[in-house]
Amino acid sequence: MAGEQIEINIEVTSELKLHGTLFGNVVVKAGGILELDGEVRQNLIVEKGGCVNLRGVVRGDALNKGGELNVFGKVVGELLKDDGATNIY
Repeated sequence: MAGEQIEINIEVTSELKLHGTLFGNVVVKAGGILELDGEVRQNLIVEKGGCVNLRGVVRGDALNKGGELNVFGKVVGELLKDDGATNIY
């Protein structure tokens, strides 16, 4: 349906390249690699053993809980680190 937005939360457990807009939360689990060139409208969580290369936009918060978070893009909410490596370029 034209103009309809679908909100879905996803868990990344392998490699994923996102170029569009996701209207939900994203959790990157151990072994997951997210190449984000698009937009996440809610929160991004990186768990231990996960990796994110953020070149797009996270409209909510980005929380690193023990993985690797590389920020080349923009976080509109808060950039939070409980553990792991968070790099801002």
